Amino acid sequence: MTIPSAITENKNLLIITGAGASHDVADHSIVAPNDRYQPPLTKDLFKRFTEHQKEYLDKNQVAAGVGYRLEILAKRNNGMMGLEAALKELKENPQQEIRSQFYTIPIYLRDLFHGISYRFIVSGLSNNYKYLLDELLQSNFEHIVWINLNYDLFVDIVLKKTFHVSLNSFEEYLNIKSNDGKKKN
Repeated sequence: MTIPSAITENKNLLIITGAGASHDVADHSIVAPNDRYQPPLTKDLFKRFTEHQKEYLDKNQVAAGVGYRLEILAKRNNGMMGLEAALKELKENPQQEIRSQFYTIPIYLRDLFHGISYRFIVSGLSNNYKYLLDELLQSNFEHIVWINLNYDLFVDIVLKKTFHVSLNSFEEYLNIKSNDGKKKN
């Protein structure tokens, strides 16, 4: 991966990654990802799509039931109702028992994405985000802002291992510096 020279003439760079699943994050020429932990697409979050998802849904039966209900809600109106709208309808349900089930979803999602983030890339650091970061560190950019919209932690893991930071607060994300002392946001 090489950054085109027309881009490097500017001293500032904005990178936006994510907004979907990270199916291609692993460099398949170097490491085979663990397919058991393949990140699901948003529409597949509550399906027993992989053994990994099945494992977490089996541990959280309430989330599994809620997921089934969400699929039914999302398919209403010829599939025009998205997952977000279905979640909102579930949260605002007049029945307290159903409303309270809504709160099991963040627990399931946290466990699912934690497992995916730490187990999908077997080597832990051989992925395309690492290659992008290496190219950025070799570049002449003075300011780099990287916005990641993925629900996984692949970028976070690469940043932690590369810069030896904990990333436990928002300020830590904003104050990452390269080995030469340049600040990288």
